[in-house]
Amino acid sequence: RFSSAAIIEVIAIILSSAFLRTLDLSGSTLNREVIAVIAKTLVSNTHLHCLTLCRNDLSSEDIEPMLELLLSNRSLHLIDLEHNKIGDSSLSFVHK
Repeated sequence: RFSSAAIIEVIAIILSSAFLRTLDLSGSTLNREVIAVIAKTLVSNTHLHCLTLCRNDLSSEDIEPMLELLLSNRSLHLIDLEHNKIGDSSLSFVHK
């Protein structure tokens, strides 16, 4: 099992790739800190189209940085958040 710091370093390197179109981080024991780094990195990323974050026990609060990302990143077409602990209020924001 990797520490949050190690996961953050790896994700930052991966997301800087101009060739990466899809990233599946399902079941990666992500937390709010890691999600915030992913969101910050993806603000200027124009290559990634699909991000899968299933089965990470993420809460509505954990994914708040991702909701902000949706307002600025137009190349990301799908963020899959299935099988997490996300409330209806977060999902309604995504649908707006």
